[in-house]
Amino acid sequence: MGHSRKIATCCYCGRRSELVLSGRVQHELSCGSCGAPLHNMKRVPSQPVPPEVSGVQPREKTYYRDPYPQARPESYKPHKTRKQKRRKPWGRKLFEEIVDAVEDIFD
Repeated sequence: MGHSRKIATCCYCGRRSELVLSGRVQHELSCGSCGAPLHNMKRVPSQPVPPEVSGVQPREKTYYRDPYPQARPESYKPHKTRKQKRRKPWGRKLFEEIVDAVEDIFD
């Protein structure tokens, strides 16, 4: 497994340098020219990996015929169903009413 390589930018002079994190003695994150701390770490793009070639091809999408074509007119297009809003549980409604009554008393 290869080591990660990153580009660091100096806070003071703006110099960009590549860090190779390989576990050597030089693991401090400071600029080589001015000694200021480094920030804005970015990954260096890795080499593109060629895709594995296999003998299996992806399947084409399967289309099924309409089982009841005589029951639907030619211009029929099914509508997307809208997700129905859930009702509040009765306990939550009761709790809100009690809280409102208590707030009215203190107001």
